[in-house]
Amino acid sequence: MRNGKTENKRSKEVVRNTKDAKPVRRRSFGEQSKRKRERQFWNKISVWVGIFLFPAIFLYYEILFKLFGGIAPGNAVALLFFVLAAGGLAQVIYLLLPGRTLRYRYTLIVLFITAVLFITECFVGRAFQTFMTFESLLTGAGDAAGDFGSTIVRTVIYGWYVILIYLIPVLLVWLLGERVIFKRKPLCRASLLVLAVSVLCFLGGNLAAIFSPVYRDGYQFDLSVRTFGLFTTLRLETANALMGGQNEDEFVAVEPGADDKDGQSGDGKQSGDDGKAGQNGESDAQGKSTEDSTDEAAQSAAQPEAKYGLNEMKIDFAALAASEKESVLKNLDLYLDSQKGTSQNEYTGLFKGKNLIMICAEAFSPYAVSEELTPTLYRLLHNGFYFSDYYQPAWGGSTSTGEYSMLTGLIPTAGVKSIRKTEGHNLYLSMGNQLSRLKYHSFAYHNNSHTYYGRNKTHKNFGYDVFMGMGNGMEKGVKNCWPQSDKEMMDFTVSQYIDKQPFSVYYMTVSGHCGYSLTSNSMSKKNWDAVQGVDASDTIKAYIASQLELEYGMKSLISQLEKAGILNDTVICMTSDHYPYGLEKGDTWGNDRNYLPELYGCSADEFNKFVQDRNGLVLWSGCLENDQKHMVKEISEPVYSLDILPTLSNLFGVEYDSRLLVGRDVFSDAVPLVIWPDYSWKTDQVTYNAATGSITEAEGADVSDEYIKKIKQMVKNRFNLSKATLNYDYWDKVFR
Repeated sequence: MRNGKTENKRSKEVVRNTKDAKPVRRRSFGEQSKRKRERQFWNKISVWVGIFLFPAIFLYYEILFKLFGGIAPGNAVALLFFVLAAGGLAQVIYLLLPGRTLRYRYTLIVLFITAVLFITECFVGRAFQTFMTFESLLTGAGDAAGDFGSTIVRTVIYGWYVILIYLIPVLLVWLLGERVIFKRKPLCRASLLVLAVSVLCFLGGNLAAIFSPVYRDGYQFDLSVRTFGLFTTLRLETANALMGGQNEDEFVAVEPGADDKDGQSGDGKQSGDDGKAGQNGESDAQGKSTEDSTDEAAQSAAQPEAKYGLNEMKIDFAALAASEKESVLKNLDLYLDSQKGTSQNEYTGLFKGKNLIMICAEAFSPYAVSEELTPTLYRLLHNGFYFSDYYQPAWGGSTSTGEYSMLTGLIPTAGVKSIRKTEGHNLYLSMGNQLSRLKYHSFAYHNNSHTYYGRNKTHKNFGYDVFMGMGNGMEKGVKNCWPQSDKEMMDFTVSQYIDKQPFSVYYMTVSGHCGYSLTSNSMSKKNWDAVQGVDASDTIKAYIASQLELEYGMKSLISQLEKAGILNDTVICMTSDHYPYGLEKGDTWGNDRNYLPELYGCSADEFNKFVQDRNGLVLWSGCLENDQKHMVKEISEPVYSLDILPTLSNLFGVEYDSRLLVGRDVFSDAVPLVIWPDYSWKTDQVTYNAATGSITEAEGADVSDEYIKKIKQMVKNRFNLSKATLNYDYWDKVFR
C-alpha cells in the first residue's frame, strides 16, 4: 500500500515537472546543417593549426624582425629552413600533448614568450644599433632602467605598433579559444611526420649556411642575428654555452712568412728560432734562423748586432702547462710558449716616469674636430703621434666594451658583461696596475652614475685607488643634468691629483652621449650658439655641440697642466668608446635618416662598418712639441683600441709580456692587425669582411692564399686568448 502511494506521488511530481518544464525546441534541418558546417570548418582549421601553426607564426616573427629591426636580408635560404625546423619542433610537442586545454595553454605561452623575445631584441637593435645576448641584457637591465629609462620609454612609445603587430597571433588564439585546437588524443604518427620534415629542413639549413663564416668559426651574436635570424642565433648561443664555445681551447701557432711585415707575423716563432732573448737580453731583429744558408749567415755576420730585446717576461709557460689539468688553459700555456714577444725599439721608455692621463671619450669622432672650432682637440690629435688609420670597433653598442678593449688590450668576448666579469680578477697588465706598482698615485673619474656598469666594483681593480662618479663625490662639482659636463668634471678633479706626482688618471666622459637635439642633450643646448657657423644639418650641429664640452674640458685640463709646469711631463692618451651611433636612423633618437655619412663626409653607398668604426687616437705629451719633437711620427698602418695598452706599456718602459695581449705595440715589428667582433679583420695588406667572406687588397698589395689563411688563424687565436683570459682569470694564474 505504501509502495502504491509512493508511486502515485512520483507520478504527480513527474506531471508537475512536465508542466513546469520549457518546451524543447527542435532545430530545423537548416540550423543543424549550419552547425555541422561550422563544426567542419573549425575542425579543418584545427587540422591546419595542428600542422602549420608554429612554423607559420615563427616565420611571421622573423619577417617582422627584418622589417622592424632594420636588418638587410642575410642568408634568406638558411633562415627559411631553420625557422621551419624550429617551428616544426614546437609543432611536434603540440601534437604530442594530451587534450585540447593543455595544447591551448601551450600555444598561448610559447607564442607570447617568443613574441616578447623578438620585441625585446627589436627594440634593443633600434636603440643601440646592435643586438645583444639575453644574458647581456639581463646583466645591464638595472643600469639601463635607471640611467637610460627615458630612452627605453621613448623607444617603446615610438614603437607601440611593433608590440601590437607581434602580439596579433597571441591575441587571435586567445580570442578564438580552444575551438582552433585539436581535441584528439596525442597524434604520434602526425608528430613523426612533422619531425621528419623538421629534420630535413634543419639539414637543408645547414647546407645553405655551412659555407658562411658566421655559422662556423666567425660566429658572433649580432652578426648571426642579422644573417640567420633570431631563432637560429638563440640555438647557436645555447649550444655554445653548453659546449663551452666554438673551439675555444684551440690554438694553432702560426709560422711567419715572407708576406708578413719584416718577415714576422708576431704570432709564432721563426723556424729554428727559440724565440728567447740572448744572454744579454737581445734577439735577432729580423728573427732569422741560426741555421740558414751560408750566404745568409755571412750577410748576417756583416750586420751590427741587434740593439733591442723583446717585451717578454720570465714566464715558464711550459711548466704551467705541465701542471695544468684544464684543457683550455693547458693549450693556452702551450700556445704562449710557442710565441715570440714583440721587439723593443727606439720608443721603448720614451715616457718613462711621466704622468699618464687616459681618457675614454663618449661617442667621440675625429670628424667633429676642426682647427677653428676645436683647436685643443685638433692640437692633441695632430701634434703628437698621429694615427691616420685608427679604429674603435663597435664591440657591442656599449660604452663598457670600448672601455674594456682600451684598458685590457683584449677583445670583449662576453659583450657588455665583459668588464663586470673582471670583478675580483687579477688585472696585472692594465696601465693602472702597472703604474701603481711603480708607486704612482692613481685616480679614476666618471661624470655619470658611479654604479653604472658596476664601475664602483671594477675600476679600482684596474689599479685606481680612487674612483669617483655621480653619487659618491662627483655631484659636489658637477651639475646633475643629462648628459653631465666634461668641463665641470675636469675643473673639479684636476686639483685632486695635479700636485701628487707621478700620477695615473683615467677619465670616462659622458657629454657626447646621444641623443643629439636641443631637447635630449643639455650639452647640445648649452653650446648651440657656438655651432651656428657649421654648414651641416641641425642633428650634426647638435652632435658637434655636445663634443664641444669635451673640447672645453680638454682646454681646461691642458691649461692647468701648463700652469703647474708639468705639461712636458704628462702624457695624454684619448680615444672613443664607440662611434656616435645616436646619429643613425631610428625612432629612438628621433632621426629620419642616417646622419653618419654626412658627418664622415662620404656617400651612403660608401658607408660600411669599416668606415663607421674609423676613429681617432690621441697620444700626446708636451715634450713631443718641444724637446722630443724629433720623435713625432705618423703611424699610417692600421691601429685600433687594443693596441693602446701594449703601446703605452712600451713607451713607459714598464716590464710587460706582449704575448699575453691581443694588440701590438705600434712601434714594434709586429704585423698591424685590426680585429672586429664578427671575425672581420684588416692588415696593411688586406681587409677581410667576415659577413660576406670578401677580401679587399690594399693598393699595390699582392697577397697569397697562405697569407689569408694565416691571418684568419691568428684572429682565432686572439679571440680564444681573450676568452680564456677573461673566463679563467688567466693573468692571476700567471702572476699570482
